[in-house]
Amino acid sequence: MSTKWEIHQLKAEASFVADDPWNANRRDTFALDYYVYVTPGTIVRPNSKPAGAYRHGIRAKLRGVAHDLPDALYFAWRARRINAESLPRLLHELQPTLKKGTKGDYGIGLSNKAFTAIVWILVVWIVAADAVWIDEVRGYAMPLVLAIPFAAVFPLIIAHLFYRTVWRVWRRRMTQTKWILARA
Repeated sequence: MSTKWEIHQLKAEASFVADDPWNANRRDTFALDYYVYVTPGTIVRPNSKPAGAYRHGIRAKLRGVAHDLPDALYFAWRARRINAESLPRLLHELQPTLKKGTKGDYGIGLSNKAFTAIVWILVVWIVAADAVWIDEVRGYAMPLVLAIPFAAVFPLIIAHLFYRTVWRVWRRRMTQTKWILARA
């Protein structure tokens, strides 16, 4: 059983006129919105944070169709590296490669700079945690023959988890941002 979601607009960020690539490149007025997907019947009160998936997207006003913007595209626009008028075209070209879900391209909500800072903070934390762990193991008189394999396994496990949860998403976003800026 699949759940139908309702879109509830939280904030209109911009309005612009551009060619609509989903409608034979006819001119249309688009709204760049911040919205949340909620289950049907959910009452969203002003200044509340309802449970749901938060997204940025563009909506064609004539057709009323909304398209989610991937984080890379939204933050490139927000940093003024691309014009709002190019968002529909770039999104249309990028759509076949986009992923959804927790490992997808939507809803992380961090700018590229913040995301990069978090990546490097986690790298330093992993290295520091491993150094402290080695020191603790040696302090308990564990033979160095056992401490070294444990010290090698610990960062590998953490690095694997880090790669699966953060690094792949970050690299994908950086690749998308380069692609977007090359075509803007």
